Formats: sequence, structure tokens, C-alpha cells
Amino acid sequence: MIVTMKHSSFYTLSIFCLSLWAMSCGSDDEPQPTQPAATTQQENIVGNAAQPHWSLPEDIDMTSSMTAVVSVDLLLTYPQQVADFCSQTGNDRIADEADRLAAFSGETCVGVAQYTDGLYFLYVTRPPVSQPLTLHYYSAKLHNIFVAENVCTFEPDATKGAVSEPLTPAFRLKDNN
Repeated sequence: MIVTMKHSSFYTLSIFCLSLWAMSCGSDDEPQPTQPAATTQQENIVGNAAQPHWSLPEDIDMTSSMTAVVSVDLLLTYPQQVADFCSQTGNDRIADEADRLAAFSGETCVGVAQYTDGLYFLYVTRPPVSQPLTLHYYSAKLHNIFVAENVCTFEPDATKGAVSEPLTPAFRLKDNN
């Protein structure tokens, strides 16, 4: 059977959509995180941001840590813009090995993730101040930075998310003002 590139992209997109639908089905017993509604305005998600060099400060407290398994899905908040970008560029996905994900407590970077097989494995050190963590995501294809606020709080030795059920926060464009 010969499968053309056009059909292959259709099948890949179909499988992706079915996977998203299957992941959204959960047990009624488990509380599901609330996600902001998709944007109704047509924000331009393509920017000109350079790849950031997020790193942990040298004086960060390394006495305790937590880990998180995170999935980044811009379709949650930008479904039309993602579809338009993929259609215009011929890409079947936005994720890229050059993407970056980091955790912040205020303005301090407290964790940098490693990207493996579509997931980010985030190692978070004890923040200097106890406050909810914010995730910053850089998309190499979109040349833009997205932010998910109040994702979770730091808990020593905790693990947030799993490979089978990663954290999937809703990201918004970073306010560059």
C-alpha cells in the first residue's frame, strides 16, 4: 500500500486528535484541573523572540527538590492559530527539540526541563520564596515565549504528573511589556 505524504499527514493529525480526545477522558472520581478557554481573539502566536538561556542561579538551594512530567499543548489555548501555522508551514506539529521549558518562582529560575519523547522532565529546586510556580515555554518554531501561571506549589521530594498522565497546563503568550 502506498501512502502519500498528504495522506500520511492526515493520518498523523487524525491520530493526534484521537489521542487528545482519549487523554481528556478521565475518571469522574478524579478532579480535573480547570483550563482557561481557548482564545477567541486572533492573537499572533508567531514572534521574534530569541531562544532564552534559562539556568539555575549559582546560589540556589539544592537541599531539596521535586520533579514534574509536563506536556506542552498550545492547542488548549490557541487551537485556530496552531492549525493555521501548521497548515501554512507544512508542519504537522509545533514541538521541536530546540524548545525550552523552565520553572520560575517570581523572577528566579528554579528548574530547567529535559525534553524526551514529547514530554518535559522538569527538575525543580527549592524556591527562595514559597509561592506558586510559573512555567515558561519557548517554542523554537514560533519564536515566542508562553507562560503558564500558578501551575503548582513546591513540595520537597514530590513528583507532579507522570508519563501516563503528565501535567498539561494552559499556556498564554508572555506579556512582553
